[in-house]
Amino acid sequence: MDDTEATETWRLLPFDRGTSAEHNARSDALVRLAKIPTVWWHATETPTLILGAGQPLTADTKRRCAELGVSLVRRASGGTAVFADPGIVGLDVSLPAQHRLVGTDVVKNYRWLGEVWMNTLRSLGVRARLVDVEESRQSSKLPGDLVAALRAACFGTLSPFEVVVKRRKVVGLAQVRRRTGLLLQSGIHLHFAREQLAQLIAPEPTGGLSDALANVAAGLDEILPVAPKEEQLMHAFSRELEADQRITLRESDWTPEEDAHVEHLVRVAS
Repeated sequence: MDDTEATETWRLLPFDRGTSAEHNARSDALVRLAKIPTVWWHATETPTLILGAGQPLTADTKRRCAELGVSLVRRASGGTAVFADPGIVGLDVSLPAQHRLVGTDVVKNYRWLGEVWMNTLRSLGVRARLVDVEESRQSSKLPGDLVAALRAACFGTLSPFEVVVKRRKVVGLAQVRRRTGLLLQSGIHLHFAREQLAQLIAPEPTGGLSDALANVAAGLDEILPVAPKEEQLMHAFSRELEADQRITLRESDWTPEEDAHVEHLVRVAS
């Protein structure tokens, strides 16, 4: 989009492939310090179980992470567990508190982002759609013995305005609200390592949870003949975001203040 057509300019930060612990610190820096809307993509090479803010950590999960060499972190946003590895790509969108897209309805704040994701995936050949509120409510009424285990996985249940293909979740959403702004977070699997996730959070035996997750969530490599590369996915999303919100994305760097905040949080946590 030409700058003359855009109503706003948003920052686009460099893609990062660090640890999930550092990513948590950078997410905190964004929601507390970013002065303009900011888009940031990230992934990790380090297998990590990321728990939701209020999610209990069981002794079994803690033990399995230690035995399998999986890092364990807790994010600031709500929801439940995500297994981070090279097969999942994360996206943070930070909005200042007074921005036009920050409303008082926590659920409706997701809608525009879900629509951008839906259109992005459609542009890549995926027959994606949004989850509505009623579908989300019905999905919480899970039958069977694996209800608790499915609910312990972010991709095991549906929330409004997440993105699905048929009934399988492909984009998960979460958010962090602070006095200074709103952070919307997304996760999408190029490959969904559900067996590894089940190993970490399932009651014994773990095979039942892995099979159940296969019915309710998918990676793009299960939907398309070939999953898109990270760069292709990010470019398609940027194109749809600019068109949908009439903005221009401008490549930028972290500010010294943001970097200092990250360094402080990492130092305190170590």
